[in-house]
Amino acid sequence: MTAHAQSESTTSVKMPNLWTVRILNDDFTPMDFVIDLLREVFNKPEDEAMVITQAVHEAGSSIIGVYPRDIAVSKTQRAMTKCENEGHPLQVVPEVMG
Repeated sequence: MTAHAQSESTTSVKMPNLWTVRILNDDFTPMDFVIDLLREVFNKPEDEAMVITQAVHEAGSSIIGVYPRDIAVSKTQRAMTKCENEGHPLQVVPEVMG
């Protein structure tokens, strides 16, 4: 192989599939708990957590964030464990993007 041929080869890096994490509304989980969950697990500032919580309440669901699969699944598991430990039926689900 010539030096010229070596310089023409490229390495392609495949970007990981991105996933959204969505929170689903229910009629039982207090809004204060949802805000705390968004701040603690998803590192949302209080004002953004309040906006997301209101959107969930009004629209029935809202995307919390977009993450690589492993992070989306990990955050979802942490959120669901917190919900279960505190007796709230709130659902947080990861979804593969498009």
